[in-house]
Amino acid sequence: MATSCLSGLADYVKENTKQSCRKMAAVFQSSKSSIHRRLQKIKNRSQSPGASFFESEEGQQWMLRLVVAAIFVFGIMAGVGAERIALFFSLIYISQPRKAARCHGTTLI
Repeated sequence: MATSCLSGLADYVKENTKQSCRKMAAVFQSSKSSIHRRLQKIKNRSQSPGASFFESEEGQQWMLRLVVAAIFVFGIMAGVGAERIALFFSLIYISQPRKAARCHGTTLI
């Protein structure tokens, strides 16, 4: 299983719990520090309910379908703006509210 994409790391860790960061880096063709940093993020997210599902490949595919459907239904069909869609995602804990960046008086989210 040699892949340069780290998206399957959570699934790999579940199957190979005793692997070192160095061995995982070789499998994923990535640096040891990238693997370690990604594992720390997974560990921190695991404190949220349901986080382990969204770390899996199946969970990521479901999340993509949810985001595309929400943008299509709310944004395109209903004409709801990006600010309301962002509010929806923050209310269902998909994204954390971020401070808007300002560039020449225009708000960028």
